[in-house]
Amino acid sequence: MNRKFPFMKTTSTLTLLGALLASTACVVGPDYEPAELDVPAQFVEAPGDTPDAASLEQWWKTFNDPVLDALVAETLAANDDLHVAFARLNEARALAGQSRTQWLPDASLSAGHTYRRQSLTTPEMEAAGVGRTVPRSSVDRDSDFFDTTFDAQWEADLWGRVRRSVEAADATTQARLEDMSAVRVSVLGELAANYIRYRETQTRLALNERLLASQRETLRLTRVRFEQGAGDVLDVHRGEALVATTEASIPALRAREAELAAALSVLAAQPIGQLRELLGPAGVIPAVPTELSAAGVPADLLRRRPDLRAAEQELRAAIARIGMEKADYYPRFTLSGSLGWTATEMGSFNADSSLTGGFGPRVSWAFLNIPEVRKRVEAAGARAEASLATYQKTLRVAVAEVETAAAGWREEESRHAALERAVEHYRKSVELSRQRYTAGEESYLDVLDAERQRLDAENSLATSAAERARQLVALYRALGGGWTPEQAEAETETAESDSTVDSKTGG
Repeated sequence: MNRKFPFMKTTSTLTLLGALLASTACVVGPDYEPAELDVPAQFVEAPGDTPDAASLEQWWKTFNDPVLDALVAETLAANDDLHVAFARLNEARALAGQSRTQWLPDASLSAGHTYRRQSLTTPEMEAAGVGRTVPRSSVDRDSDFFDTTFDAQWEADLWGRVRRSVEAADATTQARLEDMSAVRVSVLGELAANYIRYRETQTRLALNERLLASQRETLRLTRVRFEQGAGDVLDVHRGEALVATTEASIPALRAREAELAAALSVLAAQPIGQLRELLGPAGVIPAVPTELSAAGVPADLLRRRPDLRAAEQELRAAIARIGMEKADYYPRFTLSGSLGWTATEMGSFNADSSLTGGFGPRVSWAFLNIPEVRKRVEAAGARAEASLATYQKTLRVAVAEVETAAAGWREEESRHAALERAVEHYRKSVELSRQRYTAGEESYLDVLDAERQRLDAENSLATSAAERARQLVALYRALGGGWTPEQAEAETETAESDSTVDSKTGG
């Protein structure tokens, strides 16, 4: 059945609506322009021997360590920090979706039933003669009231307040995605560094145990010489002291091994027993590749760093919020309407007489609040300046970290080569000292001194091998290794897919 609604003067209203929509191209506030990276043309400390972009995506594979590869896979699947970052990304995505709903009308539907009993002692009833000339029993005190109303309101985004809000929310979402990538880079770097320390501890433990066995054999021979009258009791005491000193170093190394295994179990989110099985028997320190590809342009490599990309997105969001605040300088134009039915009986809802409603534009302007708006704009501008400073500092820190890691890796390479030569000479020195001591050409003190020097040198060599590998990990991490923009896009699509599945299943 067609009904006419005389309260809707549609011609003038629709004309005004069209004029509002045609004028929504005005967006106040500054537009974000991508910042140029103010970086040197090349790295000072790494002119040509740092990893390029192509080798950074799965940098841990350059160590050719299957256990490390398995640890990385477990960590990426179960790390708690990554789960937290992913949850924050989903939160930001949901808030961005919420900001987009501002484009839509704000609508509500309400329905109600009210039962009402009227007092017979009100002045109105007394004026009508109820209780005097009209019997109270003849008055119907009870009544029902039914109503259904649909209300809607839509704001024309004349000055871009909603658009700036959506822009800020999108930038924040992208920043949370970059934060998740930064957590990934940090976690993998920490995982590899702890794994290298774990293997370093095992290497030093095995080294000390081998040296302890050698020292015990030397002590046995010293005792035999003393019992045969060819030695000195002082040599025996010195041998006992050396053996005891080496024995004392072993418990601390075993405790360190357990500590690092526990740290790895936290990163990989695995029970300590299960992680021990994954780590397997004592292994060696991961080998550093002999050659690395050329560095490439610093700006290209640093743009890979997710913390820098996150800082840029935070700056973009802060600039968009300036426009959000500036929009309050101007009036707001809204279209609102309501449509409903009001009746005292349910059956009357179908009658034209129960229909009620209204529709029309409204202009509101809080011009007396302009000083407050000005301060909010100033505050938003200050926050944008702070975001710019944060972005610039993040850039400087990134350059410094790359330079530091590259210098540390290069210098440790030189130190490791020198220690290798030193260890080789100390080993020969120990052999000659033992031979001369057996032949009576040298004192036992000389043998002990040679043993001590070899032990120190071999421990230093093991530490240097681990430090060299850790410095390379630091370099990979400083260059944003373990992440690519393509991976970020894939993670975004996966997150959106998961969110869709959860919403359909009620998860």
